Amino acid sequence: MIKLARVIYSDVSLLPQLRDNHRPPVAVSHAARPRTLSSRDTGAPLVELFTSQACSLCEDVEEQLEVLQRSYSFRIEKVDIKQHVGWNKKYKYDIPVVHVNNSYLCKHRLNVEKLKRRLEELQTEEG
Repeated sequence: MIKLARVIYSDVSLLPQLRDNHRPPVAVSHAARPRTLSSRDTGAPLVELFTSQACSLCEDVEEQLEVLQRSYSFRIEKVDIKQHVGWNKKYKYDIPVVHVNNSYLCKHRLNVEKLKRRLEELQTEEG
């Protein structure tokens, strides 16, 4: 563990950022993260897959999402929780996690029926 600027960092990969910027990186919370485009902005719902490297369950969910895209219109955005301190704290032991238009849907395994219902609801709301 490295203590810098009264913040403890267990991930030494952050050190170059600290050295280059002379300030600690900001923790990203759900409310503070950059706004992602919603279905209202692009016409297609946003399905976020919170993942990490070497996560076989995450790969399975990603494959299921890609298959489902053949029947439903939505965008997939992968979010590496290791790159976002807030998401890492929240989902460290729960990946994969799926959000639809910034709302939690499921974790650990993809609930396909629940996702289909949510996508159909969004399509009905827009139509």
